[in-house]
Amino acid sequence: MGHQVIFHHQYLALIVDNNLEIATEIIDNPDNHESIIQLKVVIVHPNYFPEGIFDCLVGVGNTMKEKIETVTDNFLIGNFQPIINSQKEFHNPNLDFISNENGKEILWHVHPSHLLLQGNWQQEPSENILLDCLQSRLRVILYPQKMNWLKIYISRQPTGEIIGECILNNQPWHEGLEAISEYAQSWDLNGKFLGMKQFIVFKRCDTHNL
Repeated sequence: MGHQVIFHHQYLALIVDNNLEIATEIIDNPDNHESIIQLKVVIVHPNYFPEGIFDCLVGVGNTMKEKIETVTDNFLIGNFQPIINSQKEFHNPNLDFISNENGKEILWHVHPSHLLLQGNWQQEPSENILLDCLQSRLRVILYPQKMNWLKIYISRQPTGEIIGECILNNQPWHEGLEAISEYAQSWDLNGKFLGMKQFIVFKRCDTHNL
């Protein structure tokens, strides 16, 4: 993908572009189907997220090679791309929004992954539908640090049961989960399973330094 990558000199991790550290671990879960692999991922940046961004990803395949390829693709599309994009000067100004911290306005640049859909959607929703559902709440909850990150997963079973998570800066965000669960209630299931997931990075604009 055009990035410089080296192995960490002390332990099993990769260093990307001299500052982004990526470590992984296969989760040994005896309850998993033989076609599934679970991967724990930690992404560390010394300045922006020194304590790490944590995620657990799934790969599917008939062989270990296939499972590794699918879980790697899920990481590159769902996590790596928005994190790398947040390190660049480019951003989509149409997604910018302003929060207020102690009377001071803070401008946020938004770097989302593609909206990843599960199930057979009759009509694909907008790429930014989850951000639209959460933006008013994000304005009052984002930490005034340089980076915030949000992991979203929401699904609705054919029975109508909703399963999801909303993780802000590695911590469960219950109000956010309530908002996207309410949105999922509006889906037209037609007896089918539907789901979506997205990873979003929020970068405080350099013109709004603390």
